Amino acid sequence: MMALSLLIVAIVLLGIAAAPDLARLRSFTWFESWLIWLNTKLSPNGFWQGGFGLVVAIAPIVLGVAWLSYFFNAIFFGIFGFCLGLATLFYGLGPRDLSEDLTELAHAFQPERRLHAQRAFGVLAPTPLNTATLIEPVLAAALKRQFAPIFWFASFGPAGIVGYRLIQLIADSRELHAFLPAGLIASAVRLEAALAWIPAQLMCFALALASDFDAALRAWHEHHDKHGRGVFDLDLGFLACTVKACIDIDDVDEISDAGVSLDNAPLQHTQALLGRITLAWLVAMAMLVFAAYLA
Repeated sequence: MMALSLLIVAIVLLGIAAAPDLARLRSFTWFESWLIWLNTKLSPNGFWQGGFGLVVAIAPIVLGVAWLSYFFNAIFFGIFGFCLGLATLFYGLGPRDLSEDLTELAHAFQPERRLHAQRAFGVLAPTPLNTATLIEPVLAAALKRQFAPIFWFASFGPAGIVGYRLIQLIADSRELHAFLPAGLIASAVRLEAALAWIPAQLMCFALALASDFDAALRAWHEHHDKHGRGVFDLDLGFLACTVKACIDIDDVDEISDAGVSLDNAPLQHTQALLGRITLAWLVAMAMLVFAAYLA
């Protein structure tokens, strides 16, 4: 299973890098229509207002994908199951290509171009003077758009990545927040943070191995000590602190006449570190496959 997951992840990541325009195929308008229909039918009922409503919205889709995966894996030597894995992983990453968006942001020096690039990471405010302030939303996007989906795909296959992506959409989509009950959204936010916690920890561990181990470990400890929270707290701010400890960040960037930072090095370093983390994850998956083969 892990060997197939590794192969699927490698194929999808290479395919996305080779043809980033395919990202336009990722559309979740059907899911929005499904939620609108459910909200119309169930809004008078109290159970729709909280966690049980989230289960009603997600469970039929996840169970359907799980059944399809089981059925496809049982016929034609699992070829259809393999194709389903490719399709769901490609569909679950995104909705846009992370590498392309980060490259555009890291090379944006004009105000209009920077503001447009920031929107892909959920930053709608005017351009920050210090590019280091963009590292946290970039890492949050990388976690939600790439690393958490890959983790849950490797753990539970197509059903895992579909379930995570739908929960993340409910937790973060402003369009869905416009009509969904606040209690249901709050449940999705808490569950999404819980589902992202393990991948975020694994990102930090991979970063420590692929970069400055002492600096990463010290930053990880300092974040938890500073906020007085235990390791199992769902605050994921430790991820940005760990990455910032592994790159050089000036307190003040050089600002152009247009009011845009001339130093995008922190973002470029962040992009390089994300590439290292991705490679470390693939190596770890390969080692698990090799260990299983030896066993």
